[in-house]
Amino acid sequence: MNFHLDYQSVNWITPVKLDVPGQGEIHIWRFDLNYPPPGFENRGNWLNHNELSRADRFYFFSDGRRWRFARAYLRLVLANYLKIAPQSVQIDTTEHGKPFLPKNFK
Repeated sequence: MNFHLDYQSVNWITPVKLDVPGQGEIHIWRFDLNYPPPGFENRGNWLNHNELSRADRFYFFSDGRRWRFARAYLRLVLANYLKIAPQSVQIDTTEHGKPFLPKNFK
């Protein structure tokens, strides 16, 4: 299956309450990581201790800030699908730091 998306013609929206993608449907999210998501505090009230520690290990402050914003946006999107608060989303990581939802997460 070939798929092409013309990013210039897409009407991008901010996260809203959405249902989980249905059969044969995907949702693509794009965010400007220079700005925090709505409701996100500067220090990351949505992020856990491990996430804040990881962000603080970046050599350049701007990279750590963008990483915090990216993780906050991930939490925001997942929270909208799961209908819970962003700080309630449980995110585990692989040994290489890739995020995933744990199987026992409810």
